[in-house]
Amino acid sequence: MKTIKKTIQTTISKSKYVLLTLLVAFSFSCSPEDGNDGAVGPAGPAGSNGQDGNANVIASDWIPISLSDGSASQFDVIDTNINAETLSSSLIVVYGKFTAQDIVGIPFTYSNRTYYFVAFQDTNTFRILGRSLDGTSESFNDISDVRYIIIPSNNSTRGNIDYTKMSYQEVINHFDLEE
Repeated sequence: MKTIKKTIQTTISKSKYVLLTLLVAFSFSCSPEDGNDGAVGPAGPAGSNGQDGNANVIASDWIPISLSDGSASQFDVIDTNINAETLSSSLIVVYGKFTAQDIVGIPFTYSNRTYYFVAFQDTNTFRILGRSLDGTSESFNDISDVRYIIIPSNNSTRGNIDYTKMSYQEVINHFDLEE
């Protein structure tokens, strides 16, 4: 029994020395300084031109609209970009020129008037509607022009950004669109 115990102690003692020797050898074998870097190689070939940086977002021009007086009025905008595929896989945000300098998101309510839009895939149309909140006759001349922006779903889910909560200027800046 003593022989086995003594053999184990000797083995452990020798192992300590071997490990200590390896530790010392490794600590002195590596230099903390980097060597000289090699020369910079030649520039690679230019890449191909990619798509615009607005991530396939479609923005209309400003479209003048005319809504008649009454308890409700509508104005249709026809565009082939408004189709079944777009409506099922994209977000459409609509903005209106409220005054010479103010741009508001639609839907929009002002005084006794509310403005909103609906899209129709069968006719490539979206409709701007103005409606009186209490059913009385109103003059729907608050919005003079509209502009819509179609944001494909691959962009509208990235980063969980709610574009409907963004101002017109924020959306324009986010997608680097022309005003």
